[in-house]
Parts: sequence; C-alpha cells; structure tokens
Amino acid sequence: MSISVRRVVLSGLIAGLIENVLKIIEGELYLNSLLRQAVEPVNPAWMANVTSAPGMVAFVVITMLLGIFHMFIYAAMLPRFNTRPAAVASAALATGIVEFLNWGIVALIGIFTWWHICVEGTLTIGNMLISIYAGSMIYKDEPAVSARAVESAGLAN
Repeated sequence: MSISVRRVVLSGLIAGLIENVLKIIEGELYLNSLLRQAVEPVNPAWMANVTSAPGMVAFVVITMLLGIFHMFIYAAMLPRFNTRPAAVASAALATGIVEFLNWGIVALIGIFTWWHICVEGTLTIGNMLISIYAGSMIYKDEPAVSARAVESAGLAN
C-alpha cells in the first residue's frame, strides 16, 4: 500500500477542523483562564496578540497544518499496525508526546506550571484521538501497483 497524499491532506484538513473546534471548546471551558493567569502578569501585550485577529488566524492555520501532519503519521503507521484503532492510538500518542515535550520546554523556562502542561498534554492527546479517528474514517490507502500489473498493462520499459 502506498500513502495517498491527496487523501492525507483531505483527512488532515478534517482532523484539523475537528481539533480546532475541540481546542476552542477546551480553551473556553478551562485553559484560557490558566493562560491568562500565567501570561498577563508577565507580558500583557502577548495575551493581546494571541487574541487578536492575526493571532487567531495563525492558531487556526497551524492547527490545520498539524491535522495534516497527524494524518500523515497515521498513514505511515497504518500498514505497520494493520488495524485502524491501533494506528489511531499510536499516531495520537506519538504526536501528543512531541507536543507535550514542546510544552515542557515552556514549563522549564517558567512561563507555565507543570500542572498546566500536564492538563494541556492530557487534553491534547484526547483531542488527537478524536480528530485522528475522524480523519481515519476518510483516509484509505491507495493499493500498491505490483510489477506484474505494470507489465500486463504494457507500461514497463
């Protein structure tokens, strides 16, 4: 089986859209208050930049690109695990760990507490499980073309 780039992009955009919606919901319910509490005393202008129109557009675009990246990881893992649930879980865990480590750097320099990072990491892995699962319902591998099929079609040199 070969990875279909078109299908990765399409399913990644769906996964990114779902992840955007989930991040907005979790932000409004819980994370925005933690973010404001941690950032506003240090740099109020940064918080204004995050909530501005360009900041929101960047958030949406980056999350959509991450959705495509998540689905590429899923597509790469699918042949290895050979079942959709195992590939979804492993892709969510792999990409969640990368994002968690990225946030860990932020914790090490003291902007956020480790509690905040652990909450964000847990919610992120949950979001990724849901969004990658939704994207996996759209993504299907393209069948690999065998040498015999190429030969019989008269496409061989």
